[in-house]
Amino acid sequence: MPDAPPDLLVRLRSVPPVTREALDRVGWGWLAENDAPGAPYLTGEVVEVSQADAEALALAGNELYALLVEAAEHVLAHDLLDEVGVPKPLHALVRHSWDDDRHWHLYGRFDLAGGVAGQP
Repeated sequence: MPDAPPDLLVRLRSVPPVTREALDRVGWGWLAENDAPGAPYLTGEVVEVSQADAEALALAGNELYALLVEAAEHVLAHDLLDEVGVPKPLHALVRHSWDDDRHWHLYGRFDLAGGVAGQP
C-alpha cells in the first residue's frame, strides 16, 4: 500500500514484524493463534498520524466507549439482551462479564475511519 499524500498527514511506516515469540513473552500469544500462513494479524506496518489526530481519535474512542457503557447498562437494567440479539444461552455470561471488573476490556472494539487531518 503506497504512502498517503502528505496533505492527509497519514503515513504507513515499516516496523520490524512482531514475532509469535515476542507475543508469548508479554502474554499475548493468543493473538496469533489463528493466523493464516502468510497473513498474520499483526503486520510489519503501522499507521502514523499527527499527535493532534491521535488525541482526537482517542477522544472519539473514549466518547464511543462511554456511549457503549450507557447502552449496555440500559440493556442489562431492562433485560433487553434478547432484543439486541444476544442468544439466550449467553445471557448469564454477558451479565457475569459485566459484573466482573477484570473483563472490562471485553465490552467493545471500535474501528474508526476518518477523523484525520480535520476530515470527518
